[in-house]
Amino acid sequence: MVAQQKDSTSSHETLIMGIGIVDDIILIGLGEDRWNIDYRESLKNHLRNYLFLLHLTDKSDGNTLETLYEMYSNPLLVKRMHLQLKTELNALPPYSATVNPTRYKLIMQLDEWFEHTFHFHTDYDGTIEFYDVMAEHVRTIRTAIHCYRTSFN
Repeated sequence: MVAQQKDSTSSHETLIMGIGIVDDIILIGLGEDRWNIDYRESLKNHLRNYLFLLHLTDKSDGNTLETLYEMYSNPLLVKRMHLQLKTELNALPPYSATVNPTRYKLIMQLDEWFEHTFHFHTDYDGTIEFYDVMAEHVRTIRTAIHCYRTSFN
């Protein structure tokens, strides 16, 4: 139990750092384009949801930017993390909504968002592939994360 507390503290610090870089990453990806505010907000929302999923499922002290880059490069990884979140949600006792309503609401909203954002299709050989319905639009985020993480190495 002590190890979990240490991990959740570092995970919390990771989340704070991650949220702090959202605007930087979006600015790198879009430049100074102020004309498309809705698109910018959509990308920010997408990145924040990925960060919250990372915060709630990854208990390691790993590099947030590396993991985010992996998440944007590998939809199956994100789907696995979402399934891990769903497992946690299903394991919550019925009184969770009253004991920790903020966490409960966040998990519920994330689950719903990922249900709507991640779909799957079956290839001709029966292989199931997951994909982000916004994949075409969020390539900007993946590229920006790559630029951001390489600029600090």
